[in-house]
Amino acid sequence: MLDLWIGDLFLALTIPMSMFSALYLRRPRLQDGDGISFLSPETLQEQYRKRYPIRLCLFRIIPVLFALYFGFRAIFLPAVDKDSGPDVATWFAIVLIAFVASVLGSMVVRIRQELSFLKKHPGFSDSLLPLKPRIFSMIPLVVSLALISVGFFVEDQAIQTIFCLFGIIAVMGTNQMQSRQIRQARYQLPWDEALGSRIAEVVGQFGITPKQLILMPSFTANALAMHDGTVIVTSALRTIANPDEVAAVVAHELSHVRDGEGKKIQRCQQAMYLCYCVVICGAIVANLSAPLEPLMLPLIGFGLTPLTMGMNFFFCRFTRPMEFKCDADAAKLGMGPDLASCLDKLTRFMGMPNRWIGLDRFLLTHPSLEERVARLWIGADCDEERL
Repeated sequence: MLDLWIGDLFLALTIPMSMFSALYLRRPRLQDGDGISFLSPETLQEQYRKRYPIRLCLFRIIPVLFALYFGFRAIFLPAVDKDSGPDVATWFAIVLIAFVASVLGSMVVRIRQELSFLKKHPGFSDSLLPLKPRIFSMIPLVVSLALISVGFFVEDQAIQTIFCLFGIIAVMGTNQMQSRQIRQARYQLPWDEALGSRIAEVVGQFGITPKQLILMPSFTANALAMHDGTVIVTSALRTIANPDEVAAVVAHELSHVRDGEGKKIQRCQQAMYLCYCVVICGAIVANLSAPLEPLMLPLIGFGLTPLTMGMNFFFCRFTRPMEFKCDADAAKLGMGPDLASCLDKLTRFMGMPNRWIGLDRFLLTHPSLEERVARLWIGADCDEERL
C-alpha cells in the first residue's frame, strides 16, 4: 500500500535529515574579522526562532502523527496484505544505506566546516584533530556502504543479509577507530600556566580532585564530567574564555563529580535504552500473535518518537535541577559572574539562543542561558556587555 511506502521512505529520510541538522546546529560561529567577535544574542535568538517550526514539524509533529496513524491501523484494521510495503530485509538495507551514507557525508562536511572556520580564525588551530587518521577512519565506512549497496541489489535474501552483516561490522570498526582517535587526542594539548594555576586553586577550594583533568582538542566549546570522575575541558572553551571563566565552569563540573552525577546520568540513559528494547521486543512478540509485518517497521520507527519525547520530559525533571545546583555551588565560591560570562560565551559560540521556546522548554536537558543567569542573581549587578 502507498501509505506504507510513504511512511518507510520518510523514516529512511529522517536519518540523514537529523544528522545534518545536528551538524549544522553544532558548528562554531563567530563574526568575520580579527579576534573573537561573537554574534549578538538577538541574531541567534531570531535564527533559532525561524528554524524551530521546521524542526518541530520534521522531528516531532509528523513522526507522532505517523505513529498515531499506523497505531490506529494496527489496532482497528489488522488485515494487511503481506506484499504491502518493503519486506524486512529490503527495509533494513535501505536504512543502513541511508545511515552509513549520512555518517560518511557528515564526517566530510564536519572536516570542511572546521577547515573553513580555521581559515577565518587561526587562533583555534589547536582544536583541529589530526586529519590523516580522521580520513583513514572513513575507509571502513566506504567499504560498509559498498557492501550494503551491493547486497541491496541481490535477490537472494540470505546473501543480502550476509552483506548487511559485514556492512554493520565495518561500521562498528569505524566507531572503534574514532573512539581510539579521540582517546589519544585527549592528551595532546598542554595546559597554559595561568589556566592550570587557576584551576588548581578551584580544585583546592572545592576540596574535590577529579580522577583526571583533560584538555581535549575540539571545536565544541564545552566542559564535561564523565561517569568515572574525569573532567574534560575542550580547547575551544579555553580559547574563547579567560582563565577565571574556565575555572568557574570547572567548578560547576566538580560539583557533578562530587555528587556522582555522571554515573546517575549514565544509569538514566541505560534505562532509556532498556525502554527502547522492551518496546521493540514487545512489538515483535505482538506480531507473532497477530501478524502485522508490513506495519511493524513504521509503527516501531515512528512510535519511538513519542516514547523518546516522554522519556526526555522526565529526564529533564532530573537534569535541570542538577544544572542549577552545580551553578549554585560555583557561585558559592564567588565565581557566579565568571560562570555566567563563560556560559554566555560558549552559548553564543555554539550558536545557541538565550531562551528555549515551544517544546524545547520541556525536552532539552539543560536550562536556557536566561534561566541560568537569573538563578545566579547577577542580572542587575553586571553590565549589559557581559550578559
